[in-house]
Amino acid sequence: MARNLNSKDIISRMAYSLFTVSIPHLWGKELNHAIKNHLIGIYPDNLENKIIAIKNNGNKKWSYLVFILDPGEAKTLAPSSTLFMAHYFAGKDANAIYVSNNWVEFVLFEKGTIVKSVVKLRDDIDFLETTHEIFGSAITRIDIFCQEGDTDFFNESELPFKVSSHHIDK
Repeated sequence: MARNLNSKDIISRMAYSLFTVSIPHLWGKELNHAIKNHLIGIYPDNLENKIIAIKNNGNKKWSYLVFILDPGEAKTLAPSSTLFMAHYFAGKDANAIYVSNNWVEFVLFEKGTIVKSVVKLRDDIDFLETTHEIFGSAITRIDIFCQEGDTDFFNESELPFKVSSHHIDK
């Protein structure tokens, strides 16, 4: 990722769909074809006019991140909040939240591999409830990426888990 990355550089998480796919023993065109066939059964729209970008999912063998974008949004896949956090948590376990002005992405990492990614419209009032809904009530720590000063939506002292805040515009 770029050294001077800031929130304005991040593509909106609402602009792409993300799937984690495990397909063993295929490469190149065969892998692309197998992933497209897999997506036909789970993607709710026509894939014909979409851009599909495939990235390795951490170090997990045969696991891929599949990004689906409209051609107008596909000027560049990176930087995305998903890949930004994947780079940050390479090889680590984490519950991470990326907070934008309009949307929030919740990502669960196991050994640097994305297990779950959920994007929701930003709702400061139900932040804690949504966090528990996505990560479960047994969480003990969350890393939150947000703009400096944009921490009004949570009060660390009232949260039942440890929070590490990371300012993305620094």
